[in-house]
Amino acid sequence: MSRSVFGAILVLIGAAVIFNRVAFSLSPFHLLWPMWLLVPGLALQVAFFVRPRPNRSNMLMPAGILTVLGIVFFLERIPLLDRLVTWPLVMLAPAAGFLEMYFFGHREFRYFVSGAVLVIIAVVAYVNLFLMLNGALLIGAAFVIIGLYVLLRPVLKSERKR
Repeated sequence: MSRSVFGAILVLIGAAVIFNRVAFSLSPFHLLWPMWLLVPGLALQVAFFVRPRPNRSNMLMPAGILTVLGIVFFLERIPLLDRLVTWPLVMLAPAAGFLEMYFFGHREFRYFVSGAVLVIIAVVAYVNLFLMLNGALLIGAAFVIIGLYVLLRPVLKSERKR
């Protein structure tokens, strides 16, 4: 196999890995469907905080879950933020509900513990995810750089001889 073909193959493999990671859909439904979660979640938040009473704090759990999930699914519409990256945020949905119920409703310690455990699990998952994803992007970039080097090395050598 010639050096040019080998370099071109490496560039194509690297570009395919990077493009696969960055590409996303632009259809309107694809972008706006999380509103079906976000609007009711925010409505429940507003309904509680307009007249906050501990006996109405049960609405904070679905409010927190719907609001956080709506935000998470909107974030997934952004390039580079798909379910592979945002899945730990899903654990923050019930965590938000538990923590809101603790801080704004009944001060039952079990709500705080449940929310805190879910937040800690999400943070640990993100640390692991960060280490995993950066490796994949670095491998794609390495293929592109090595392929370009293989393709351009003869050109660079000929310019040095002049």
